[in-house]
Amino acid sequence: MLSELPFGSFLSYAPRGDSKEARESRNFTYNLKEDRAFGDPPLPMSSILAQLLQEALDGLPFAAWLGPRVTLVPVPKSSLMKPGTLWVPQRLAHAMAKAGLGREALELT
Repeated sequence: MLSELPFGSFLSYAPRGDSKEARESRNFTYNLKEDRAFGDPPLPMSSILAQLLQEALDGLPFAAWLGPRVTLVPVPKSSLMKPGTLWVPQRLAHAMAKAGLGREALELT
């Protein structure tokens, strides 16, 4: 039986607050939730986040959890998903695998 579950977070979300950091946190989150594209050429936020994570990985305490031997599994939504619905964790998992942060991304049902 699992008695301990280690976890880590690359970014934090500030749902409240008026500071510049809180506003930027919300904007980043909203852009990620819609997987909006930015830049030239335009890249979806899931790919941008995967690149940022890959660039910062060596300095992160959970770096050993990612890499070419890891299978990434996106977390499903808490509600039923309709076909064709945007599933950002799936896009993020695939972008992370493409960036070398995992061997593959698998959706488990």
